[in-house]
Amino acid sequence: MRRSKSDETLEKPDPGFLSPRVFVYLVHAAALLLFGSLCMHVQVLTRFLGSSTPVVYWFPAYLLQHQEPLLRSLETVPWKPLAEDSPPGHNVPRNAIIGLLYNWKACSPVTRCILGYFLTYWLLGLLLHCNFLPWT
Repeated sequence: MRRSKSDETLEKPDPGFLSPRVFVYLVHAAALLLFGSLCMHVQVLTRFLGSSTPVVYWFPAYLLQHQEPLLRSLETVPWKPLAEDSPPGHNVPRNAIIGLLYNWKACSPVTRCILGYFLTYWLLGLLLHCNFLPWT
């Protein structure tokens, strides 16, 4: 699911979510969703889907990779410094998500929505779970 320089030399580019390799995961997620929506509680269903299928996480990653110019690789953007080459006093994060959070105002609206959703879900889950309140 990740773009690389070697992918450009292929005759036919990988169609992403329309690939036959991904189709199996989509059918699996759809079957789990159908079964879960008929036989499970909402809280159990969200845990079930979040832990059993990678499609839930692949789609936001796909959107981030294709919609966010700050996530271009070193091959396409030569100005992106490496963490080891950063000047003293300036920390360049190794994690791309931390880099996006540092540059929040420069991010695209799609990136802000995705990061905002996951951060809000994490923070609310942390606060509610620690206080013994129901959270998915």
